[in-house]
Amino acid sequence: MNRAGLFEDERFLGKMKAKILIFLFSFLSFFFVVCINNCKAGITKYVAIGDSLTAGFQNGALFEAYQKLSFPNLIAKQLGIEDFQQPLISYPGIPPVMTVISHHPLRLKREQGFGHVIKARPPRPYDNLGIPAATLCSALNPDDPECAIINPFTGIVLGQSGDIIEQALSLNPDLITFWLGNNGIFRPVMNGKVNVDTVFPPEKFALLLDYVLSKLSGSGAKIAIANIYDVTLSPYVKAIPMFIANPHTGKSIKDAKGNSVAYLGPEGPLTGDWKITQGAMGFIDRGYGIPVVHGGNGIPLSDELTLSPDEISFVKKTVVEYNKIISKAAKKHGAVLVDMYSLFNKIAANGYTVCGIKYTIEFPYGGLISLDGIHPSALGYTIIANEFIQKINEAFDYNIPRIQYKALIEEKKHASGQILGK
Repeated sequence: MNRAGLFEDERFLGKMKAKILIFLFSFLSFFFVVCINNCKAGITKYVAIGDSLTAGFQNGALFEAYQKLSFPNLIAKQLGIEDFQQPLISYPGIPPVMTVISHHPLRLKREQGFGHVIKARPPRPYDNLGIPAATLCSALNPDDPECAIINPFTGIVLGQSGDIIEQALSLNPDLITFWLGNNGIFRPVMNGKVNVDTVFPPEKFALLLDYVLSKLSGSGAKIAIANIYDVTLSPYVKAIPMFIANPHTGKSIKDAKGNSVAYLGPEGPLTGDWKITQGAMGFIDRGYGIPVVHGGNGIPLSDELTLSPDEISFVKKTVVEYNKIISKAAKKHGAVLVDMYSLFNKIAANGYTVCGIKYTIEFPYGGLISLDGIHPSALGYTIIANEFIQKINEAFDYNIPRIQYKALIEEKKHASGQILGK
């Protein structure tokens, strides 16, 4: 071979080596980026078990736009998991979404019609097993008369076979988030009837939770379990003041002596620490709870629309009992505890600052709670997702990236300041 040919061969080999090095560098760079999400954590399958807070409920409804902003779907994205299945529902949702029709005075309504499941069930269980309205008992025993509730979401999420734990474990998850138990307390509060007969007994909750976590932890999956926040601090309980306000000015109406006039409750004019639930809004609009002399019909607000000081005290005590049970069970079964109780208390007291803006849980435009007064906004769910991610990273030495708030706020900013998922 002549020198010119040899030179050409060497140049060709040099180019090939360069291409191979570029390919290897590109591959390793890609591998490294993917590893940021998956390799350190080793998470390829993530399953979420819960109720409406897991499903992504907002503004009293569940539909596709909100489901895509559920905290489990947000976590799945941070994990780099593309095939994260949810039972997506069409607009206006189930039940139909709540919207604002008047700001001064504030008036809400539900949209017309109902949504439906957009596509057929996949040939496997959903990854997001959040069942709105579910209790720990009903999710585990959907056919048990003692636990059963009329709940269309059970069939939508679980289909016709298997309880929630069986379906979750059949997916062989590496990571499970678990947030069930809220409705054992939330439902009596929303019904305005809180006592030992309506709240799911803590001792039964403890037995069920121990059974569930023993099965989940036995699978080898990493588990993050959230506790229950104090619903008596939520806008659903605190949005309506005790004293009657002029709907146009927002100022309290005064009697002849210059004293603020309280709404009429089950035991007469409300006093002390009585609360009026958000469910009373429509009744107040029709004159309930307002004395005739002040333009109302003089009919008191019912017990179902109010919470007495004793009921509020009972709720707070029960939430603490539930959370002690959850903490003990998490420690016993090697699960990481995500302390939503403390997080919500801090936010209720001080708000939450994101990108220099302070958001609160104040109704209706604080930015962190949606129009139904209980379920978070899109920003609220992002904060929850980041709280799960932080605790999972700390407990299991993972490096799942946190969600950046700035992009979400710029994309989902509502003119009124409420962050919505629609």
